[in-house]
Amino acid sequence: MNNLTRFRIVGMLLLSFLPSVAQQQPTIVTLAVIHNGHKRPAPTEITVSFDGHSLQIPLREGKFEAPPELVAAQHVTLETDAEGDHIRTHIAGADFTEETWTLRLAERANDDYYDWPGPKGADIRASCMLEFESIHSDPGRVHFEQHCRNKNK
Repeated sequence: MNNLTRFRIVGMLLLSFLPSVAQQQPTIVTLAVIHNGHKRPAPTEITVSFDGHSLQIPLREGKFEAPPELVAAQHVTLETDAEGDHIRTHIAGADFTEETWTLRLAERANDDYYDWPGPKGADIRASCMLEFESIHSDPGRVHFEQHCRNKNK
């Protein structure tokens, strides 16, 4: 095999790896918190647990980077502190591909600022609504989870 053939083979191999490297870039997610209809400060960090390990991810100006291994996870537990509550919710790793998240917290379901009251009889004070939006999909999706919110002590 001559040098030109080797060069071509190496070049083709390198080009075949480019798409997988590009896909492994972290996703930048913006997280907003709305409590009783009012925008509140975003948490300073989130903790994510998946595939047997945990990561603490800092937020800067309401934004964080979701690493590729997190996006690939099937089940993720997300924890953070917001508005005097400890939030613990379960989402899919694929949710981290959505660029804009809104965490909605409310004390009552019948207010205008809580778009959907959740299942009948849900304790809204202990529930979380996480809205996912992306420039790649329309409309966004809503994740509602009961018993995901506890007062910090």
